[in-house]
Amino acid sequence: MREAISIADLCGKYGLKLARFYCWKDHLRNNAPEIFDNRSQKSMRIASRAKKDE
Repeated sequence: MREAISIADLCGKYGLKLARFYCWKDHLRNNAPEIFDNRSQKSMRIASRAKKDE
């Protein structure tokens, strides 16, 4: 089992400011349905084009 690491330690390891991490987290939480829905729709369009090209 892996050892738990705190967000502060992880941010320090990668040179991120803790406030930036929480800003990204809030942005993802507030926009996740739209973000992931758009990605799945894009994937479906790409798959559809690939089938047409066959």
